[in-house]
Amino acid sequence: MHATVRQDLILGLTLTAFFCMVYFVLIPLGIEVPHSHDPGQLSPAAYPSWIALAGLGASLLLTANTILKHLRLRRAAAPPASLDKAGPRSWGALIHTLLAFGLLFLFYFFIDDVGMVLGSFILYAAFARLCGERNWLRLLLTDCILTAALYVFFVRIAAVPVPLGILQSFL
Repeated sequence: MHATVRQDLILGLTLTAFFCMVYFVLIPLGIEVPHSHDPGQLSPAAYPSWIALAGLGASLLLTANTILKHLRLRRAAAPPASLDKAGPRSWGALIHTLLAFGLLFLFYFFIDDVGMVLGSFILYAAFARLCGERNWLRLLLTDCILTAALYVFFVRIAAVPVPLGILQSFL
């Protein structure tokens, strides 16, 4: 089994076990669901359950895709040379990873001052530039749509209080 296939399989199985534990153990133990609630209201465990199920589905897809890739490589007479060896990571990949974590920490520390709406707008733009997006029009349009969807869902639909920061008076 190739190193990348093995790593993907281990990751998929680990994430599957994690999301199964979250859905079947942690959510029932950690979230108290009232016995009677308004029929028009969602259960407190609804959103965490949806997130856990989405993660479980994604991890199962990763596992299935990895197994199919392994079967295709076994059937092939000579696997490609690029999949034979997992070479050492470059410094550029390490710097990208550190920058991504740095951006997430900055978002966490400044979310009360800047707010979730403006903070997510800036964070998405920074991540898009970090990942190599060069088309500013596409970047800003996608950024506006994702930020508006985030705001509408959490504030208007789910009624979750989010810090709005400097945009408090406008929104």
